[in-house]
Amino acid sequence: RFVIVFIDDILIYSKNRKEHEGHLKLILKLLKEEELYAKFSKCEFWPSKKSVKFDWGEKAEAAFQLLKQKLCSAPILALPEGSKNFVVYCDASHKGLGAVLM
Repeated sequence: RFVIVFIDDILIYSKNRKEHEGHLKLILKLLKEEELYAKFSKCEFWPSKKSVKFDWGEKAEAAFQLLKQKLCSAPILALPEGSKNFVVYCDASHKGLGAVLM
């Protein structure tokens, strides 16, 4: 298993560049067979390096704290049934984000 699909996003993960090329060719072939096409301009290859430090500044922290506050004070909150597994689906763009607890 090397691919995760959610709504309009396809994430292909691999152990190395050679394996990734094979996975990518397989997925692109399947998309073509199903008459589905990816916009090359929206594709990201090897988007982040492990050596790059993630910058979580004051602005990000303030936004995160506000988001937590808003989510915890929503007018309708209910506890999920604890006997089942939870799955969280999320998606984001430059304009917004969304998440669903299933």
